[in-house]
Amino acid sequence: MLAWRAAAEDLVVLANGNRMSGTVRELSRGELQFTVAGAGRGRGTLEIDWGNVAMLESAQQLEIETASGERFLGTITAPASFMLEIATDVGMKTIPMPDVVRITPIEARFRERTTGSLDLGLDFLSASDELDWTLNAEARNRKAGSLTTVSLSSLVRRHDGRTTQQRNDLQIGSRLFLDNRWFVLGLFEIEEDLELDLDLRALLGAAMGRTLTQSNRAVFALYGGLD
Repeated sequence: MLAWRAAAEDLVVLANGNRMSGTVRELSRGELQFTVAGAGRGRGTLEIDWGNVAMLESAQQLEIETASGERFLGTITAPASFMLEIATDVGMKTIPMPDVVRITPIEARFRERTTGSLDLGLDFLSASDELDWTLNAEARNRKAGSLTTVSLSSLVRRHDGRTTQQRNDLQIGSRLFLDNRWFVLGLFEIEEDLELDLDLRALLGAAMGRTLTQSNRAVFALYGGLD
């Protein structure tokens, strides 16, 4: 175990021996996102090839997924190079790092688990009395074993006091991760589109699928459902 860092910081040791302290953000598609200590989120975030990471330690609650579909929740230490030791609620589990395909921090509180973005636009041209309004918003909530997303898009265009274009779309999606690489998908959508004479349309869908194979470079899954 590597204990020289500050207690609240995660640690990465590269294959060439270089060390960095900071915060694990995510492992996905073979890239470890790691924010270096002292830098704001995003500004000091590096994307490190997972194959170049020799050791990783974190006191965060992390969800670790292997290529076989196993999931573990706990903190991690490095008992040896290219090995992870996970402290779970039911005991210690040691796995080779090349077997790990995904790492996701799981925060304790709802607010900390939720991330999102907001893009708002408003344009007004007095010469032609034209008003354009756009809104794009998204929120993601990640818990152990599930992911929920909410997205909202809106476009309104008025010309000479008359609405010429209006489109609104709200989507709520959920994905439940089951054992042995199975998953369940759910979708609820409400849509309005003035150009298509669509006053209001609601869509409810559900699907079930299985990830047939996954690695740090590729994922192949099949699913089917109804809406």
